[in-house]
Amino acid sequence: MQFELRPNVAVLKNDHNEVIEEAPSDAVARSYFAGGGIELGLLPPAVRWVSSDGLGIVLERPPQIINIAYKEDTYTIPVPWTIWGLRFGNDLMIEKSLLFARPYPLSAVNDELFVLPLPNMDTDCSVAVPNKRGETIGERLLPMVEKYWQRPFTGAYNNLLEDKTLVPDEWIEHLELGIGKYFAFLTSMNIESITFSDLKLAPTNALNDLTQFLERTNNQEEPVTTMDFFQQIVRNAKGI
Repeated sequence: MQFELRPNVAVLKNDHNEVIEEAPSDAVARSYFAGGGIELGLLPPAVRWVSSDGLGIVLERPPQIINIAYKEDTYTIPVPWTIWGLRFGNDLMIEKSLLFARPYPLSAVNDELFVLPLPNMDTDCSVAVPNKRGETIGERLLPMVEKYWQRPFTGAYNNLLEDKTLVPDEWIEHLELGIGKYFAFLTSMNIESITFSDLKLAPTNALNDLTQFLERTNNQEEPVTTMDFFQQIVRNAKGI
């Protein structure tokens, strides 16, 4: 099957070069950016990728200073570029959330993803993100990730204590003194000092691996193929 976008019409052809589906190109464009039928709403800055069904999102956030509450103390900690992999259900409730780090913004589909060495994260880099109200995914994204930093860090759901290979080598001695001492060490750092040599590769260690994972739908074990996607986009544009 082939997908062809012409000046005024988009067509799907079979293996014999025969047109089997077509729709106005402007309608196809609207269908495509609607995520194949999911109403995304106004998306926040730095949404870098959306899955074919509109339910998988890669969100990139710039370096920032965060306040982490742990027990009775609050620690001011710098974090580098963060990459969020978010998968929503058909009811727009979050089903899976993954958090990664990068010293620099994304620039290619095979860019590497690194572990953000903080507690409250599982060994696969999944984190517990609270669901937020909103009519569209776009309305939910930023409140969800911002609320994550505002929740108390307990250390109970903790990749660092389970697998110290996820922590930069020079940081381990501070972690072994306890989570509080580790946070205190991190407050002495600055964003510019967090480099590629510090961070460890994540289990899902490349952007294209993350997007393939997020492409999977609730009832489907294999990713949607490109041609299946374009066929659905054309049919949505035709109102089928």
